[in-house]
Amino acid sequence: MKISLFSKQEVKFRLTHMCHNCGKFSLMPHYFKGDGTKISHGKVAKIAQIAHLKSIGQFFSKSKDESSVSELSGVLAKCPKCATKWPVFSGGKLPETLKQPYQEIKETHRSEEEIGSEKREIDNSKSRIELERRFTVTKEWSKSFVIEEEKGRKTGAELSVGLSEATSIKAAAEEAIKFKYIRTEDTKQIYTEEIVLKVPANTKLLVVFNWKRIWQHGIITLHDERSGVSEWPFKLVVGITFDQTQVDQP
Repeated sequence: MKISLFSKQEVKFRLTHMCHNCGKFSLMPHYFKGDGTKISHGKVAKIAQIAHLKSIGQFFSKSKDESSVSELSGVLAKCPKCATKWPVFSGGKLPETLKQPYQEIKETHRSEEEIGSEKREIDNSKSRIELERRFTVTKEWSKSFVIEEEKGRKTGAELSVGLSEATSIKAAAEEAIKFKYIRTEDTKQIYTEEIVLKVPANTKLLVVFNWKRIWQHGIITLHDERSGVSEWPFKLVVGITFDQTQVDQP
């Protein structure tokens, strides 16, 4: 394969294994066709080889195969680190809807949100000896996040952009958060913890578990050629926990 077939961004990656946008090292980008279908590195190499052979044939026949040009221009690469996309081959263009600004994510603080309670009663009122009870509490939770759009702003000024541009910026922020924190389609998690309780003789005990959702707060900064630098606060569910209280019942 001749390197002249590839775009400047792809050439840089193949020579240095570094993204032209974030400058981070990775062995291989992710490749996609124009319709979004993921393809392998071997498939990209095959497309390039076929295109190269066609270009030699066209040189001698003086004709132009538009199908090969279309196939080349639609192939995109995606950085595994910052999710920036670029055209793989020379002459290819990145659709406006796919252009991604460079992102920086900074975690700030955590908070807790009450999400309900669960009660269990252990009756040892008719026994004259202490009772030890072991059981497991479980609760399902999901990884999810919220972009706080109303608090988004440009550095040094309020964020004011058109509807389509704002949608594109929000989509870039969402993709960056998903890439960093949510790597799989299955966002459901199961929290489990074993509880050991000692209930005194002649006692009826009410145990209350007050469940809380744990939010990780942060700011994602987007550096974009079109809209400049903007900051978007976000919060992400990173887990759940509970406070436990015990009350003697009459």
